[in-house]
Amino acid sequence: MSIWARLLCTLFIAILVSLPTDLFLLIRHFAEPQGFWQNLVILGLGFYFLGVIQIALFIFGVAIFIAIWAEP
Repeated sequence: MSIWARLLCTLFIAILVSLPTDLFLLIRHFAEPQGFWQNLVILGLGFYFLGVIQIALFIFGVAIFIAIWAEP
């Protein structure tokens, strides 16, 4: 596998791994929380739902990065 194919795969996987964070920021932007309780609810739901997905995707992404860049 050439270096450019590896870099392209790495970039693609990095973008996929960061999607839950981008989704959280997009939801927070459109929800426009006003005050402590609204911020707390959005932050709590974001950590609870999207945080678990983000951690799982991060672990999966690291495993794929190792598989891509490890020499056969």
